[in-house]
Amino acid sequence: MAKFNVVGLDDVQEAMLRQDAIVEEAVPEMLKAGGAVMQKAQQEEIKTRFNSRRSTGRFASIKVSAVKEIDGGKRVEIYPNGKDKHGVRNAEKGFVLNYGRSICPRARGSRRRMKRRRTTLFRKCAAYGRKSKMKNVDSLLKAELEKLGVPVERLKYGGKAACFIVYQLVVGRDTFFSDDEEGAQEFTYQVHVYSKTDYIDILQRLKTALKAAGFYAITIDAETYEQDTGYYHVPVEIKYMEV
Repeated sequence: MAKFNVVGLDDVQEAMLRQDAIVEEAVPEMLKAGGAVMQKAQQEEIKTRFNSRRSTGRFASIKVSAVKEIDGGKRVEIYPNGKDKHGVRNAEKGFVLNYGRSICPRARGSRRRMKRRRTTLFRKCAAYGRKSKMKNVDSLLKAELEKLGVPVERLKYGGKAACFIVYQLVVGRDTFFSDDEEGAQEFTYQVHVYSKTDYIDILQRLKTALKAAGFYAITIDAETYEQDTGYYHVPVEIKYMEV
């Protein structure tokens, strides 16, 4: 009959326990290192999607929590902390900017609160001028487009350049961050590129410049050829959040 020799099994078990202890001690350091990587990734995403002049608060609010032990396991949390100068939670703003308001659960009376917020907002707009934010975005957009080195006009161009750009506002939408805060305005623009020559280079430079300036959701539509004018026409839709 076969026999098993178990001499030394206690030593093996003790060595395994020591190895488990080493791994257990390393977990917090691993979590901290991984948290730092995720923190940097979130901050880079903010710099990419939003104008750096207006994202300082969101950028600095991304923090890595201390190591927590929950349900028998350890973890860290990486999310926007604190509130902005208006008292709005940075975490709530980050959620709204990424996912919008449509998937947020609607509490009882939320329609009444929304109506009150809009009434307050309209009164403020009457006092300060609703177009102020739009003018800011208009100026920023035109300045970035003019850097491309071609004529740029709003709505209509009357010249004869081989390549020019026309832009227009499509819609401005209010974004509410909390019950007592009007939040920001999201503007959707259309940029129309007209060219009689190769326009691929200018489209690439346009996309890079607008992205760096804080515009997002940049969508380049299909080209059309206008036989009566000889121009290729490429529409580009963009969005910008003005806080």
